[in-house]
Amino acid sequence: THSYLGFPGLDEQLRHHRIFGVQLQLVNFDAASCKPRPVAVHPVTQSWTAGTGTSYPGPSVGGALATKSFAYGHVAFGQSSSACPPAGELFNLGKGGRDLVQRWVDGTQPNHGLSLRASATDPLAFKKFTGHATANPPKLYVTHSPYSATYAFPKPVPDPPVLQNQAGKVKVTVTNTGAETWTPSGYYLAYRVYDSKARLVTQQRAANLTGNVARGARTTLDATIKALPPGTYLLDFTMVRTGGKVFTDEQVPPGRLTLQVFDIAPVIKEQFPPNGYQAQTLTPQLWASGVDIDAPPGSVLQYKYEICEADKEGR
Repeated sequence: THSYLGFPGLDEQLRHHRIFGVQLQLVNFDAASCKPRPVAVHPVTQSWTAGTGTSYPGPSVGGALATKSFAYGHVAFGQSSSACPPAGELFNLGKGGRDLVQRWVDGTQPNHGLSLRASATDPLAFKKFTGHATANPPKLYVTHSPYSATYAFPKPVPDPPVLQNQAGKVKVTVTNTGAETWTPSGYYLAYRVYDSKARLVTQQRAANLTGNVARGARTTLDATIKALPPGTYLLDFTMVRTGGKVFTDEQVPPGRLTLQVFDIAPVIKEQFPPNGYQAQTLTPQLWASGVDIDAPPGSVLQYKYEICEADKEGR
């Protein structure tokens, strides 16, 4: 009713990778009957050596990570084939399995493998699984990535502000929680801009590294946000492997800012005639000078005048 599975070298192969999910694939080729009985997957918490055998109850284990009920491969007495032919089962080890393998690869918990457990009192709980030397050995599927980072904004307000004709800057503190050292030639900070309907507007490089950033180290970068039209946006800051992966595409959460770009109205600097002026002619010269500090490139101010007839009270 107990079996042990080892995956030696997994922790070294994926050292400090970010783990997203773990699944265990098994092939059941014999059982006490075709009536499904539960099998649970547990983490092994005590050292053991494959191929040497263990005395009951075997190395200690932790709580169950996943449980499934099935029975395959039983051939009833007098029959030449099974009514429940051999088949595979995939165990999703969930958050517990993900966190377990994360501890393995981070070196905070020894990799002692997994244990399959069934009832010790139910005679129908017996099962046989294909072993490591067969064509269908147990397989541990691990979804992982060598890329990982966390982000913080010491002051989440761009200075200078982002306008439709002006780039802004914001400081972003980035911590390397991945498997590799970041180098200036190998990594950079970027951002993606989404509009109010969550549509991608643009992706831009925000800042270059000024030096190597080892795992566990952090650096604060002056990120440039390019000019944007007036509106409300979400900005997702993410590290990028040069010529390769964008960290958010590897399921690494970005550093997110909400940004509102205002349309600043033009203002009149000077005008003629001034307020209250009494013209001596019916065809006075009209003149004005204004400024639009966030005018888009290539735009020109247009001036319009309105002449109103005064009432009896001079209004």
